Amino acid sequence: MLGDLFVYLYPCVTIISVFAYIPQIKSLIYTKSSCEDISLASWYLWIFSTIISTGYGVFHLQDMMYSITCIVSLILMLFVVGLVLYRRAEWKENVVLKTHAGQNLAS
Repeated sequence: MLGDLFVYLYPCVTIISVFAYIPQIKSLIYTKSSCEDISLASWYLWIFSTIISTGYGVFHLQDMMYSITCIVSLILMLFVVGLVLYRRAEWKENVVLKTHAGQNLAS
C-alpha cells in the first residue's frame, strides 16, 4: 500500500528537479560575474554519477520513469555547466578587450 503511494509520487521527482534548477539557471543567465566560485569539479562528478545512474536505469532496471528522471537531471546539469563555461569565457574575453582598450588609450 505504501509502496503504491511512492509509485504515484515518483513522477513528481522530475518536476521538482526542474524547478530546483531554475533559480541556478536564472542566476547564471543574469550574472555579471565570472562564475569562478562555482566548482566545476563537483558538477563533473555529479554528471558522471548521473550518467552511471541513467545507464543503470536503462539497461539493468529497465525502468522508464527512473531513466527519464535521470536523463532530465543530466540535461539540466549539462546546461548549468555549459552556462558556467560560457560565462567564464565571456568574462575572460571582456577582460582581454578592456585590457587592450586601456593599452590603446595609454599609447
